[in-house]
Amino acid sequence: MAIGHTESNMNELAKRAAESIGGTYTQCAQIEKFPNGMFNKTFLSTIQDGAQVVGKVPNPNAGRAHYTTASEVATMDCTRNELRTPVPNVLAWCSKAEETPAGAEYIMEKAPGSQLDKAWPKMSMKDRFDQ
Repeated sequence: MAIGHTESNMNELAKRAAESIGGTYTQCAQIEKFPNGMFNKTFLSTIQDGAQVVGKVPNPNAGRAHYTTASEVATMDCTRNELRTPVPNVLAWCSKAEETPAGAEYIMEKAPGSQLDKAWPKMSMKDRFDQ
């Protein structure tokens, strides 16, 4: 499947997503498009037991993928472990996504909660700017 200018293999992404949490390819029940970041296409994989993980496929505009991926993974790890801030755990990653069968740079846990773009329009101005 072509995603922008980046090639991604959804069957491989399903397989890698399931394997990242100890499952098998046949246990990946669904893959759906998830909100993108500026530099990634994202896909939500749901495993038969209800577990969910997010796969990120880089856009070509992100810069040198080898460095940006390694930096993102290290930053999330540092934020979680040193700053004790809850961020998703990266379950599998490769700084050269184009060399992986799935074409994904990393697979991570799905963060709990609601997406800001869904909640923001319903929030009052006070709630938007107060903690």
